[in-house]
Amino acid sequence: MTTREIEVTTMYRAEIGFYEESQSAHCSLHEYRVVKQTPCGVWIELYHGGKRKFINLQCEKKWAHPSVADAMYSLKRRKQRQVRILAAHLAYAERCLDALNDGIQPSDTYRAHMYQFQEPNQ
Repeated sequence: MTTREIEVTTMYRAEIGFYEESQSAHCSLHEYRVVKQTPCGVWIELYHGGKRKFINLQCEKKWAHPSVADAMYSLKRRKQRQVRILAAHLAYAERCLDALNDGIQPSDTYRAHMYQFQEPNQ
């Protein structure tokens, strides 16, 4: 059975955060009503009587999912990707800090490049 033959009436998106005062984690599951089904996907209503969003059911990455289990799996994958991206940013910042601690100075070519954009003295 293909996704076109399955009638989808509700889509789900999971999100996670922390309460400021207690720093305890909370996971929320948002339900979205399907307002229209097309051969490729569904249109969901983001809030009652408001904006709509298209979800392509044929794509691997979806903003919302037809089951709670899929929404939770997607949340886990999004957070794993976020950790990889932020770890790369941290590694880059640490390399830059190490270079600064080692006494790196502006290179002559960069300084020359910067000076060529200055307006001449009148």
